[in-house]
Amino acid sequence: MKVINKLSNDLKNQIVIISGRSKDFLEKQFKGVNVTLVAEHGYFIKRSGGKWEATVISDIQWKEAVMPILDEYVRRCNGTFIEEKTGSIAWHYRNADSDFAQLRLNELRDDLVEIIRHKTDFEILEGNKVLEVKVENMIKEKPPILS
Repeated sequence: MKVINKLSNDLKNQIVIISGRSKDFLEKQFKGVNVTLVAEHGYFIKRSGGKWEATVISDIQWKEAVMPILDEYVRRCNGTFIEEKTGSIAWHYRNADSDFAQLRLNELRDDLVEIIRHKTDFEILEGNKVLEVKVENMIKEKPPILS
C-alpha cells in the first residue's frame, strides 16, 4: 500500500488496479486511495473519486443452471465453497484436501462442459485453486480507463 499511495500521489501517474475480485472487496482494500479500480475482470469500473459503473449488460439466468452443479460439488468435497459475483460463479478449493479436490475438479469441469457445450458464450476459467464459470457479456460501453 505504501508503494501504491506513493505512486498515486504523484500527479504524473494514474494507477489502475484490475482484479477478478468483487467491487466490495476492492472498495475496502483501496478505500481513500487515489486509484481507478476495475472489478470482476472488467465488469465494473470505478474511476478515482467516482462511483462504480457497470461496463457490460448480462443476462444472469445462466446461473440457475450452473449453481446446483456447484452446490453439489461443495457437498461432495469438504473445504470448498462458492463465490457468486455479478458476472460469474467461482468454485474455490484452496481449503480442501489437494488430491481429493483435484479429482472433483476434473469431474466438475467435465460436468460443466457437458451442460454448456451448446452455448458458445460460456467460459470456464481456472485459476489458483479456483474454477470460475462466466458468460461472455455484451459490452455496454468500453470506457477509457485512462483519460
